[in-house]
Amino acid sequence: MYKQIKIKERLKENKKVLWIFAIISLISLIVIAILVGTETIGWNWLTGLILGEITTVVAIILILLSVKILLKTENHYLYYFMYLVRIGVYVVPFLLAFLLPTTPFFYGGVLIGMIPVIALSYLSGILLKQEVAEKESLVS
Repeated sequence: MYKQIKIKERLKENKKVLWIFAIISLISLIVIAILVGTETIGWNWLTGLILGEITTVVAIILILLSVKILLKTENHYLYYFMYLVRIGVYVVPFLLAFLLPTTPFFYGGVLIGMIPVIALSYLSGILLKQEVAEKESLVS
């Protein structure tokens, strides 16, 4: 019973972050789709946007996982390793956009798709503060 309440509380706290991500992604998708539909830009912008959004989702999952691992094991080196993995996840779409010869992904679309990462860059700090506050309230 306690775990269900805790999960519901976390979802309520993280709903704001998820809504911000969803709104930014939806607005970006609508604008890019309209521009592709009017043939102002190429279709590779849209594929770049989708690649960037997938990267953003993977990065947010890694942020949540790294915070959970840090609080569970208190191993700071593992947290730094997860940070480096997240930077690697950010680099992969740009390598795909720049190095593939047929350009199925445009780097501008990838940048636009990764806008939520910039907007949510403080997600790990916010989550750490929430988790530490929960731990302190349980201890006292």
